[in-house]
Parts: sequence; structure tokens; C-alpha cells
Amino acid sequence: GNRGALAGFLTNGLDMAKLRLQVQRGAAATGVPGGPGGETVPFRYSGFVSALLNIVRQEGVRGLFRGAGARVLFFVPSQAVSIGCFEYFRKAYDSLLASPA
Repeated sequence: GNRGALAGFLTNGLDMAKLRLQVQRGAAATGVPGGPGGETVPFRYSGFVSALLNIVRQEGVRGLFRGAGARVLFFVPSQAVSIGCFEYFRKAYDSLLASPA
């Protein structure tokens, strides 16, 4: 749980850059200016590195970590469920192998 939360926090900047590139490409592909009110997409990136650098330049390093709290809150319960299921099925499988045929 803790490792997944830490990984989610540390990689949030990469996810932020990917998300903004997806929004930019989606707006370009559909011809929709980008916002619900018809406003234009407020960013233009030429690629992944460009997105990372521009986020840091325009919003500071904190801009890379917007939404990190929600991402961490997602990882903790999902990791707990994964570990719980793994342990349950591991024990069930072990008991099947140990039982006489």
C-alpha cells in the first residue's frame, strides 16, 4: 500500500504531462477548441519533454504534483484489495495442493 502510494506520488508529474498531451490531441482531433464554454486549450506542447518543461516553467514544480493527493488516495485502497485477494487465493491454492486426492 505504502509503496504504491509513494510510486503514485512520485510519478504524478509524468501522468500530468501525459494527460495534458491527451487533452491537447483530443481537442485537435475533434476540432473542439477545448473547453466547455468554447475557450481554447491553454497549453501547447510539442511532445512529452516539452510538456514537462513547460509545466515547470509556467506553474513551478508544484504544477507537476497537482492532483497527487487524489492519486495517492486511489492507490492505497486498490493496493490493499490486491494484496488481500492475492493472500486469499494463495492460501486457497496451497490448501488444494496439500489436500489428499
